[in-house]
Amino acid sequence: MRKLQKVAIVGAAVLGSIGSFGVGPAFAHGEPGHDGFDITQGIECRSHDMNIDVDDVVRRITPKTKAIVAVHFCGYPAKVVELRKICDERGLVLIEDAAQAVGASVAADGTRAGSVGDLACFSLFSKNQLCVGEGGVVTTPSEELATKVRSLRSHAMTSVTWDRHRGYAETYDIMDVGFNYRLDEPRAALALSRLPRLAADIESRRELARTYRRRLAGLDGLELVWSDEDVEHASHFAFPVVLADEPTRDRFRERLSDLGVQTTWYPAVHRFTDYVENFGELSLPNVEAAAQRHCALPMSAHLSQEEIDIVVQSVEEALSDLPDAAAA
Repeated sequence: MRKLQKVAIVGAAVLGSIGSFGVGPAFAHGEPGHDGFDITQGIECRSHDMNIDVDDVVRRITPKTKAIVAVHFCGYPAKVVELRKICDERGLVLIEDAAQAVGASVAADGTRAGSVGDLACFSLFSKNQLCVGEGGVVTTPSEELATKVRSLRSHAMTSVTWDRHRGYAETYDIMDVGFNYRLDEPRAALALSRLPRLAADIESRRELARTYRRRLAGLDGLELVWSDEDVEHASHFAFPVVLADEPTRDRFRERLSDLGVQTTWYPAVHRFTDYVENFGELSLPNVEAAAQRHCALPMSAHLSQEEIDIVVQSVEEALSDLPDAAAA
């Protein structure tokens, strides 16, 4: 039996990918899984932000645990330096989900998100800081793991069409169960062309986060997540804010929508229907509260001052229209 452990407020892609390899992509405690794997345990997020709780990781490690997946949520770095030490002490693999965190710093010396784990996954989806529409990147310091990833991304073939076209191979063999996860050349070229602008784009996002924090601080009924110092290390995929409870959050979002401001929010994955039906219920109070109470305001490197003003003024109006505010 093998077990992976991860925080329970993540993208569905993380759990789907884990499920592809036979690990139960749900959150339960120690019941036998399928295909020789143990069911995954969920990890709490910290009560004061939405990243993985290192203390809860330590509590939930068992002799069956083989790896920990740490998500850098919304581009704010998780405590992967601490997790690296924990994994090294226990012989565990550390995987960084850096899909939302390209360019974020995980330590004061500038160590980047995605450079601490044995493997890291980045996303090139259209909402991300380095976006080309679709696709992603896996990084690793291990040549063995890099070779394995290169093989699995293309049906585990010993040579690909381009190799044979250039005369490097005449035929191919298939060595494993692989996937069609190749990043095509046009998107790869687009990503490379965008790399020189990435730092400036992230700084623009960071300045927007500073502006939001300055102008939204102290508004009744609205909580800001993370700290001013955290802002300087993050790469700002999104700017989440927290409301009193789920009904209040939903009314707030509806009013913002009426005012022309789009928001989003991220469910607690252990509450998804498929995971509950297959692996049962799990209580993770911090994760559930974070999922029920937060929403993300518009975040882009290219928002104009006029657009920022519209968002801030709409937030103020939406808060004033909430029933509790009206009663006050």
